[in-house]
Amino acid sequence: MFRRLVGVLIVLVLAGCETEKSQPFPDSGLAGGDVPGASDVSPDAVASPPTFAAPEGVAVVGGYAFVANAAYRFGDNGTVFDEGFVTVVRLNDFQVVNRIPTTAKNPQVVVASGGQVVVLCSGETTWDQTAGVIRPVSDGAVEVLEVSSAATATAPTRVIPLPVAGSGSLIGYPSSLVVTPDGRVAYAGSGTTAAVFKVDLQTGQVLRGSDNPITLGDLAVQDSLTVENGPPDILFVGSFNRDLVFALDTGSDAPAAAPFQQMDAGKTADMDGVLDLAYRSQGTPDLFVLLGLANAVQSVTTVQGQASVKTLATTGLYPNRIALWGGTLLILNSGDNNVTAVDIATRQDLGAVAVFPAGANPYDMAVAEWGGRTMLYVTGLVSNTLYEVDLQAKTVTRQVP
Repeated sequence: MFRRLVGVLIVLVLAGCETEKSQPFPDSGLAGGDVPGASDVSPDAVASPPTFAAPEGVAVVGGYAFVANAAYRFGDNGTVFDEGFVTVVRLNDFQVVNRIPTTAKNPQVVVASGGQVVVLCSGETTWDQTAGVIRPVSDGAVEVLEVSSAATATAPTRVIPLPVAGSGSLIGYPSSLVVTPDGRVAYAGSGTTAAVFKVDLQTGQVLRGSDNPITLGDLAVQDSLTVENGPPDILFVGSFNRDLVFALDTGSDAPAAAPFQQMDAGKTADMDGVLDLAYRSQGTPDLFVLLGLANAVQSVTTVQGQASVKTLATTGLYPNRIALWGGTLLILNSGDNNVTAVDIATRQDLGAVAVFPAGANPYDMAVAEWGGRTMLYVTGLVSNTLYEVDLQAKTVTRQVP
């Protein structure tokens, strides 16, 4: 079990508990639950492109929501990845205005950075039954879109390939992404081993690729890394399999000086699974660690010498993401089809701020100001839906489709 693939597997396991109609059909142009019978479709009919196809990552910038569509489906021989794409939704009227294909398979993450949106395509994987591991089998990529041409673009403006290391290697499958505050560099954590990749977004150069990744463990062992910006010149990296959080100096891409370096964020003696990280620059605690297998969020104070790790909250079923909203931490629970909130200062459980239909399997979320209100945008992986939530009113205000 490991991070970005773990997120996919968790929600798919849940989807399997629903009826057959709740499965996604990314190549059909239909949302889950709208599966036609054979008599409903003319032999000459041509299906229109789907609005969403297993939507995962979401980012909001410039009056648009950008949604990454992994576009996978289940074939006779396992998971099949069709052509991925980014759906662009205009916030004024909540209408889809564009569908931009990606060049690499399996786009999972979108990050807004200034006037650009950075898309991370993870590539395809396969299950190695003999070794008992999941291996990357096709190249990933970092792809850049311009917000100014969001409604008209037909392709990314820049593509930076991240090739797999070679047949049989675990090095590849970039599945977690951050962009440095200056917008120049992106770091991507591998979803299959303890490697971090680094690219220059302005020149398109791969600074640390599969041939020379930043190494945070044995690259012959399965692991999954999640990345998050920290204090100036610090990158936090969480290890799913080892329950560790590392701190890297982004100037040298080496372990940072004390009080950072490395901390154990686990709650139990078992593998708790670091699944997501969230950092805030003001206030303590300043770092939050989602443990997907332990169903808990750990809070960490990193700015006062030795890191202090405490349990902040218990999550719902199959948590997949955390996000900050002022002094509140939001927790996306895929299994419970909701987003819950916790007051950081008091550690009080504030209950659900959003509830989605059964089987929606919410996957990712983004907090944004829109129309004078603080909104939360949430993707429904199995429902093939984008939801807009008014956080103050705790209501779903709009959705696509």
